[in-house]
Amino acid sequence: MKSTLAAAVRAMRQLRATDTGRLRSIDLLHRSGPLTGLGLLPSPWSDRLTAATAGWTTGAVDADTAVYVVRSDGMPVAWLTVHAAVVTPDVPLSDLQARHQRQATAALSDLTRYALRGLANLRDHREGRPDNVDAEYRPDMHGALRVAAPSDPTRTTWLHIGPDLAEATAQVRDATGSQDPPLIITARGYGHHGTHAHRLSLELVCVMHAVAAEHDITTDLVGDWIDNAHGGDGDASPAALPRRFRDTYLGRYASRDAYAEQRMSEHGWTELLRDTGMTPFFDRTRYTAHLFGTDVIGLDITHQNHPGGAVEVFHRSSDEPR
Repeated sequence: MKSTLAAAVRAMRQLRATDTGRLRSIDLLHRSGPLTGLGLLPSPWSDRLTAATAGWTTGAVDADTAVYVVRSDGMPVAWLTVHAAVVTPDVPLSDLQARHQRQATAALSDLTRYALRGLANLRDHREGRPDNVDAEYRPDMHGALRVAAPSDPTRTTWLHIGPDLAEATAQVRDATGSQDPPLIITARGYGHHGTHAHRLSLELVCVMHAVAAEHDITTDLVGDWIDNAHGGDGDASPAALPRRFRDTYLGRYASRDAYAEQRMSEHGWTELLRDTGMTPFFDRTRYTAHLFGTDVIGLDITHQNHPGGAVEVFHRSSDEPR
């Protein structure tokens, strides 16, 4: 089934093979056999791409080896190296091929963090740093960041930071050797947002630490709340996060039933039901479901350092606190 152009651009950012009919991209890492049809490229570009793809068959993969090739009407218009460098051959192109080249260049210059992680892993294995690849699975790396300089996005290093942005910035500059804001490739222990955000800023991660410390919670929870549709709803503005979180956070409860019980007590319902003999007739399960379906949200505590069973409760962002 052919892809739409929009879906093809998304696939390029993920380094997935795609085909619209006239625009096609090829993932060389998972392709068997040599790339054919390179003769459409004029010399010396045909020789350059042939050399860039040969490493997959000879085993001599280096920084210039192509890992992903984009073709328009059969013509290779762009490719990506294993070090995430975009190469665009300077050859005569049709209007459509030139447009496809611009779109491919933009997509390959804005890879997803997961795609960058894969390229970083390849490089670490090739250059003899397997511990760098395995680090994200170690328990002591919970809360760690895998960072790189934007100018060299596949050369990564791991570090732990805290809430102080100036201190974190100095740490990252020492680790990457770059004065530029870092690319955060992997963020362990920062919840849904830490895993799925297209880009993470160092400022946001520091603020997440500050919010976690203020409320005695985990950065996992902060990241989950940011992406919850009834919590932060994906808004990760570092300046607004502390206030927005503070305004909605209600606390940690042993269970959803425990929170519902507190709400009933606050309204005087527990005593009223007991005094009138109506306690057996009150549907607590339904009341709890109502609260968590309309009034509040509950995020289960399942992350490291907080055993399961408890729940963190928040006002719904779309509702007025009650």
